[in-house]
Amino acid sequence: MCRYSAAKGFVQLGWWDGPDFQTTRIALKDISLSGASALTGTPPPPATPIWLGLDKPSFPDWIEAAVVEVIPHRWRPSLVRMKFFESCPYEFFKAATHGLDPTADPTDEDSSKRPGPRFWGGHYWE
Repeated sequence: MCRYSAAKGFVQLGWWDGPDFQTTRIALKDISLSGASALTGTPPPPATPIWLGLDKPSFPDWIEAAVVEVIPHRWRPSLVRMKFFESCPYEFFKAATHGLDPTADPTDEDSSKRPGPRFWGGHYWE
């Protein structure tokens, strides 16, 4: 499927770790109707189902996906490639390509877990 560059912003990535649901913010790099890739300082464990969610009250649903590959980098965030189990919902796809929630504040997370300033996915991130 054709991949589209993601808009500047963050989405939530979550996975189950025993009885606890772990979440982290990720920077989408690109997205298609069948999958996506993203950069994160906290990659999910391999072979674990994952979920993506928008920081957007108008779209509270999560999309289930599988980790295809995690490409670690020594000095920058890891690249996570993922495949959706079902086709990406249009509202999620539209938000991811045309603009994520501008009210989401990426600075409210611990800075050690948040990607630093880099050029990712065609955007400068702060």
